[in-house]
Amino acid sequence: MAYAIMRTEKIKSVGNAVASLQHAHRERETPNADPDRMKDNEILKSVDYEAFTAQIEASRTRRETGGANDNVVCVEVFLGFSNEYWQGK
Repeated sequence: MAYAIMRTEKIKSVGNAVASLQHAHRERETPNADPDRMKDNEILKSVDYEAFTAQIEASRTRRETGGANDNVVCVEVFLGFSNEYWQGK
């Protein structure tokens, strides 16, 4: 049986956004990841953390209305598919 999973999460600080990217790219300790399978990971685009941080900060400067410090700086999206989904594609 084929299946797909989609998860979204609001990220409310630049530090958390960078940490999320580091987790996804396995650049920090990730206890739930099997280290023997890291060779199977496919990175579609590398990350320039400095440019990423600057882009978020520039966006926050333009949109902040003052006072609120719980603004969402980005949304993380995870898409996962079963092996059966990819068969024949």
